[in-house]
Amino acid sequence: MYWFRGDNPLAILPWILAALLWFTGGWLLASHAFRLERRERMPVGFGLGVIAYLFFDNILGRWLAPDLTYSLSALLVLLVGLIAVWRDGEKPFFDRSDLAAWPQFLVMGVLAVLFVMVGRGLAIFDDRKNLSIISLMAAGDIPPHFYMNSTDYFAYHYGSQLLGSSLMRIGNMFPWSAFDLEKAIWWGYGIILSALLGMRLIKRRLAGVITAFILVFASTTRYLLLLFPAKFLSGLNQVVTLQGTSAAGGEPFSEALRTGWVTAGGPPTPYPFAFLNGFGSNYVLAHAGTVTLSIVIFI
Repeated sequence: MYWFRGDNPLAILPWILAALLWFTGGWLLASHAFRLERRERMPVGFGLGVIAYLFFDNILGRWLAPDLTYSLSALLVLLVGLIAVWRDGEKPFFDRSDLAAWPQFLVMGVLAVLFVMVGRGLAIFDDRKNLSIISLMAAGDIPPHFYMNSTDYFAYHYGSQLLGSSLMRIGNMFPWSAFDLEKAIWWGYGIILSALLGMRLIKRRLAGVITAFILVFASTTRYLLLLFPAKFLSGLNQVVTLQGTSAAGGEPFSEALRTGWVTAGGPPTPYPFAFLNGFGSNYVLAHAGTVTLSIVIFI
């Protein structure tokens, strides 16, 4: 009862078909409207496709029924890609060498699975915001109204949640599973895109890996305390007071630092307490939707 609003998991096929359409449109756009390297065209095309898809969802959803919105938007992205091919008129329709980027999508898929396992269920802390927004937009309320006063629009971002609402509406998912999967997609893709940026700027494959690594681990800094000796960390127990969910495990700071975050309804794979918070929020899982979407658009 976590993933789908029915007994048939094949009900997600309409969303997969829509995703293939906007991905193809984005790939064509990246190949024919931009000067990109071979390893960049497919991954960048994924981002162009999904961002264009959300753009059309946001526009069409104001007038059309939700099923038509989330389906027609994918076709429009494909149409934009075909127009780019027609205007280019020089390059082949598809360059088969672009398929050499498949390892990047494999890594992205593995990361997405990991992030679903880590983040599963944590959406309950934002249920009044994200889950309500996803449900409202899946029902066709775009832009969404305030869940406590239907006469006012919800003065809150909803760009990344549009992907979740599409997963719910034409993918037959629950709002919480759609939100968890949406965040995992943004997080995994954001890391791949960061690696591509590093390779583009420094012209070395290792530079891409290092860039992605730095951006991910620059998001929080508490984990750096693990580099200190155990005796030093034990001394911090006297001066560090844990509050809220950080204190739920009942352990002193030095021991909590090496365990998973104890929280009601937590995910199957515990979120490491050492990475729970800190300075910055590049790829913090709790903000993976909004912040990571912003990073993706920027890159």
